[in-house]
Amino acid sequence: MLNFEYHVAALFFVSIATGAALVGQHLVKKAIAILGRASVIIFILTLTLSVSAVLLGKCKMVLFAECDSAVL
Repeated sequence: MLNFEYHVAALFFVSIATGAALVGQHLVKKAIAILGRASVIIFILTLTLSVSAVLLGKCKMVLFAECDSAVL
C-alpha cells in the first residue's frame, strides 16, 4: 500500500496543475479576443517548447559536468 503522504502530494500537484490549466485557458481566450487572431496559440506553444528545450539542455549539461565518468 502506498504511503498517505504520496497521495497528499499527488492531490496537491493535480490541484495546482488544474488551476494553472484553467487560468491559462482563460488568459489565452482573452488574448485571442483582444488580438482577434488564433495564431497566438502557436506563439505560446513555440515559446513553451523553446524554453523547455533550453532548460532541459542546461540541466543535461550540468549533469554531465557533475558526472566523473561522462564521455563527451
